[in-house]
Amino acid sequence: MEIFYFRENMFLFKLQTSMKNSLLKFSFAIFAILSLTFFTSCGNDDDPEMVSIEGTWDYDEFDLEISINNMSDVDFFIQEFGATPAQATAASQSLKDGFFESDDFEGTRFIFASNGSYEIRVDDQLDESGTYSVNADNTILTLSSDSESIDFEIAELSRNRLTISVEERFEFDLTDDDIDELLELKIIISFIR
Repeated sequence: MEIFYFRENMFLFKLQTSMKNSLLKFSFAIFAILSLTFFTSCGNDDDPEMVSIEGTWDYDEFDLEISINNMSDVDFFIQEFGATPAQATAASQSLKDGFFESDDFEGTRFIFASNGSYEIRVDDQLDESGTYSVNADNTILTLSSDSESIDFEIAELSRNRLTISVEERFEFDLTDDDIDELLELKIIISFIR
């Protein structure tokens, strides 16, 4: 147990330290992604009517899914480090907290105008602006700013909830064996109006 705990902490320290450098260049994209990923559901949306994204959306919640070498992070910790399910779950949560916490998005608001422009405001301060578009079947939201264009998958768009997600992939040696593992992050953010 103590050996696993030490290996887990060393692994998490190495991962978090090294990934901070790798993630700095992705931080803007990831923040925008997280800020735009919306988790939605509505009990009264039985009809498949098209709903407009126009309006003001306030952050509600987010989820972060991590897979490593095409398996869940929990399964990876069990297989690669011999962790128990409880240890693997704790390591998974610690890893996720190293990327984002709920407080990171508190006060985030998206405003989509009818003229195709958008603003992202954090605590009522302008953080980003640009243009947006939604494809014909309301499944892809594209945000374009001066620096980049990002496509988000729309999981749900209803009158009062919007859920979008985006995925990032990168390689990193998590096991100190000089072989990079494939890390895939799926960020899902919920907004309400």
